[in-house]
Amino acid sequence: MNRFLAIIFCVSFSLLAQSISVSSITDLSKGMEGSFYYPQYNSDDSKLVLTSENYKGIWIYDLISKSINKINDEFGAGYLPMFTNPDIIYYRTDEYVNGMKYSSLKSYSLKDRNILTLIENKRFLSEPIRKSGERILYTNNYTPEAFSETSQSLESLSSSEVIAFIENSDLILYSGGEKKVFNPMGSGNYIWQSISNDNSKVLFTLAGKGTYITDLSGKVIHEIGKANAPLFSPDGKFVVYMVDKDNGDFVTESSIWVYSLSNGGKTQLTNANAYKAMYPKWSNSGNKIVFNTTDGKIYEISLKID
Repeated sequence: MNRFLAIIFCVSFSLLAQSISVSSITDLSKGMEGSFYYPQYNSDDSKLVLTSENYKGIWIYDLISKSINKINDEFGAGYLPMFTNPDIIYYRTDEYVNGMKYSSLKSYSLKDRNILTLIENKRFLSEPIRKSGERILYTNNYTPEAFSETSQSLESLSSSEVIAFIENSDLILYSGGEKKVFNPMGSGNYIWQSISNDNSKVLFTLAGKGTYITDLSGKVIHEIGKANAPLFSPDGKFVVYMVDKDNGDFVTESSIWVYSLSNGGKTQLTNANAYKAMYPKWSNSGNKIVFNTTDGKIYEISLKID
């Protein structure tokens, strides 16, 4: 009887597990003049935000009209900006004074071209880290804070909000109203941290060791291996990442992969000989992935998910 139940369970699991494959790969660079990097979708997947290789400046590429427009030329503005609705983007800018970096958090409206400075000239200000309802979460001097779009004011985080960030190479977790050093794999250099949309899982890379997924208690759920710049899919069922190699001076090859949380399977989406594909980002619908190549070309992968 136990064996029969085990067989039924395995069949049911295989039916529930999702598979992912490439439907098509589209070159979006044909309508762009210049080289662009680190593409991200806006909240309704109608536009991409692009930047330069060193994160200086922001450009908006309209996927419908195939037009591109420059928003600004500010230092650091292209490092992980965040759309909160299709036409409002939040970003951090950096300025160096006497060798020290000072940062500001700003927003830009694509409709009226209005720029608002929310926080100005802070020594240790993060990029916008994640969205929680109508609130933008970030850290100021390594303290989690929020900006409310509704009240247009700065607020403290609630006990229900979860955020992960890096402080002096440590992985820090804010959960249940408390900030603590997380470091589930012990001490080391933690990078590429994020929280699943349902606030239940932590994704991170420990440099020199690999990429992992844990629960909020630090229990390892998945060990992915070498997986650079990893990101949860919007539904939390997959992780997209890149596998890149270099010779110490430049990238020699790089490809995009997806890891399935349902069965631990890994699927290669791009051929390393065809593209040096870097820094993939999910669409909000979860059925597309955008990436840049090492020479600044932008491509979009349409996915088939069964």
